[in-house]
Amino acid sequence: MKKCFLFIFLCACSSLPSSHSSQPFVYEVIPSNNAFLSTVNKVEIKFSEAINPNTLTEESFMIVEGNYSASDTDTIDSTLADEEFNLVEGSTTLSEDAKTLVWQPAQVLPNGFFTIIVTSAIQNPKHFPLTQTPGQGNQYFVSIFQIQEETSVASQSTEIQTVYQFPDSVFISEVVADPQQDWNDTTGGNRIAFDSIPGVGTIGSTDEWIELRNGGSSVNLSGWSLEMLDGTDETLIFGESDETLLFFAGGSLDYFNNEEFLIVGDLPGDLKTTVVLNLRDDTGALIDSIDVADANGSGIDDEAYQLHETGEWNLDLATPGFE
Repeated sequence: MKKCFLFIFLCACSSLPSSHSSQPFVYEVIPSNNAFLSTVNKVEIKFSEAINPNTLTEESFMIVEGNYSASDTDTIDSTLADEEFNLVEGSTTLSEDAKTLVWQPAQVLPNGFFTIIVTSAIQNPKHFPLTQTPGQGNQYFVSIFQIQEETSVASQSTEIQTVYQFPDSVFISEVVADPQQDWNDTTGGNRIAFDSIPGVGTIGSTDEWIELRNGGSSVNLSGWSLEMLDGTDETLIFGESDETLLFFAGGSLDYFNNEEFLIVGDLPGDLKTTVVLNLRDDTGALIDSIDVADANGSGIDDEAYQLHETGEWNLDLATPGFE
């Protein structure tokens, strides 16, 4: 690690095109935003179009130590302009078509949070700068991942523990009832609502979502229902309501794949943080039910009520589409 002072100078140039129709944006990052990992060997960033290799510099792309939320633009701006950053050393390569950037760390990354920052200094060959929302000015892209090394076998308890097994059917795996991020991408993001890259717009009830996971064979969800019993009870019927469905392994309403994740967004009403959720099939049979006692989040670190591998439900980082 080395400490670097990073300075970004903004200027208005009359030679730049005024249209935002061809501005590049980041549409995918690996590891995904808010990923929790034991190690990271590389970071991969995919752009919507080719970028100018000459604009790929330490001022336009960086990975730094710390947790900087995409919505906390004031903190990032002031840090970029005035403060000392812990810049993570690594090597950067650009694919032949100039659409994919791959970064590899110079050494093993320690435990902690890391933030990926791509600024509007990145441009395409026609000098259009990067933005995550065309027409909203030049915007940078921010994504976070956390590293926590797995406990070594030698340090693990010798006590015999019961291993929890996820259900072998469709079950509820995560709930965001008190969103802390713009999950439906009202502004910014990669324009894919409820995926792992949130936007930077207004946060409200339209950013609430529920994640389902299929632990069994493929299933047709048409006619299934999701009851939300919180005093202002609502029932969502799959295929008949105005919900947004985001399948993460190529599935669809009539073919929810085995081991696939599904985010259900644009829920009816305003989901309360104390709620009973009942998942029923098309015959009305109860498939899964959870009693959410308190899903209040204080920040992005605890905005999601999640089912963990231990079988316990806890508040944690939101991980839409993966464990």
